[in-house]
Amino acid sequence: PNFFKKDFTALLCGVGYENTADEFIKFVIARNPKVKIIIIDIAQEQINAVNRLVKDKYKSLNIKVKQLNALALHNFLPKESIDWIETDGFPEYFNHDSLEKLLFVWKTILKKDGFISFRDCITEGILEHLVDNFRIWVAKKWLGITVYAHTREEMKNLFKSTGFKYIEGLT
Repeated sequence: PNFFKKDFTALLCGVGYENTADEFIKFVIARNPKVKIIIIDIAQEQINAVNRLVKDKYKSLNIKVKQLNALALHNFLPKESIDWIETDGFPEYFNHDSLEKLLFVWKTILKKDGFISFRDCITEGILEHLVDNFRIWVAKKWLGITVYAHTREEMKNLFKSTGFKYIEGLT
């Protein structure tokens, strides 16, 4: 990816908390101090925390923070306006059908040479399946949220069916 191009625009989908946003911002501005950064999350608490971070630490940069459901990004951002979408562990919050819809939304807002990076828990064997079931149970009981497990094949097929090239590697 050409982080150095003049109009490079990066989107962080979901922040978890402001430390994630801070690391993302530092990573991107180290490569391009004139980057345009957009950060979205569905939760007001995270948005408030990131807004404080941006106001306190990055107010001179071109950073927009918005509370938004990622499935509505195409209503907020113009077509082919984003160079890079970073998600961290974002896909686990979407079931198969919603994740497919999200990929079509991303396809719409990404520039032709744009790319997506994400970290996701991938289920491959019996041990991972057991860990995923425990992780899903903990998320539901402790955090009150639903997360979903995705297999490597499922992710590859989803990306391929929505017109993306899928490349994976260790984090």
